Amino acid sequence: TQSTWGSKSDQMSRQDNPLRGFDQPYVVPKPLYHPINPNPTRSNIHASMKFSDYGLILGLTAASGLFGFISGAPVRKHMAMVGAVAGSLAGYCIAFERSSKRLRGFLPNGRLRMQPDSDE
Repeated sequence: TQSTWGSKSDQMSRQDNPLRGFDQPYVVPKPLYHPINPNPTRSNIHASMKFSDYGLILGLTAASGLFGFISGAPVRKHMAMVGAVAGSLAGYCIAFERSSKRLRGFLPNGRLRMQPDSDE
């Protein structure tokens, strides 16, 4: 038999869960644009990065390195390196997410915007 949300075994497992009541099913929102690849791999995501994504990585790296140099008075060189590494990691993560969202249709990707469903 298939287990449902209201089954006896599910209710028993919820009693032991300290976060009971928060185990709602995850709902994936509908994309606003036509997806290019609904389930992209890392290779697809890297291949679809735009020039602006690389600019974001370089910009955050430079800004964070400069901030580390300015704020790290006794050890400026080391703080600049730490800031640059942190900025490049943050820039990469943001660029990766933006590229992934473009492929999955959550950000503008060069295709037309999807029309809302009319349920009337």
